[in-house]
Amino acid sequence: MRTIKKIIKKTIGVLFLVLLIIGGVIGYKGYERYKEVLEKVPLQEKIAEIRQKPSYTEIEDLPQIYLDAVVAVEDKRFYHHPGIDPISIARAVRNDIRARALIEGGSTITQQLAKQLYTPPSRGLWSRAIQKPVEWMIAIKLERFYTKGEIINMYLNRFDFLNNAVGIKTAANVYFGKEPGNLE
Repeated sequence: MRTIKKIIKKTIGVLFLVLLIIGGVIGYKGYERYKEVLEKVPLQEKIAEIRQKPSYTEIEDLPQIYLDAVVAVEDKRFYHHPGIDPISIARAVRNDIRARALIEGGSTITQQLAKQLYTPPSRGLWSRAIQKPVEWMIAIKLERFYTKGEIINMYLNRFDFLNNAVGIKTAANVYFGKEPGNLE
């Protein structure tokens, strides 16, 4: 019985690696497709757009407890990965397979920022499957050029908190009637 479990675990591990390699190839090909967009609107311009909004909030103006909470909920290993977290991806795939539904994601904060900055809404599973590896490539690029503090700051200023609350300043006002620095 133990031998069968070992074989199954090894097979799943090999399949995961194969899927990761295929995803990398698809990502590279997809990245080539997005490369034109990336060159037309460089990363620096996208970041400048975020910083010029009147609702922009500097990370220094946010309570540390809030930043810790965002990291704990969204990306526990945020400070320890290069933009992609294979452990989170594996966990999400495992949980989705067990549930036989897409119930969990494995995206990092950096990947979510990459998605917000560059990828249009997907039109189905195949479109999303192509976009995901592209986000990986952009996330790695973001991690190369920006600090973790800058990445989380851009993410919080760009994230859609729903109810027309885009960015942490707007969300703090909409949901709590406070400025971001007064969040507890």
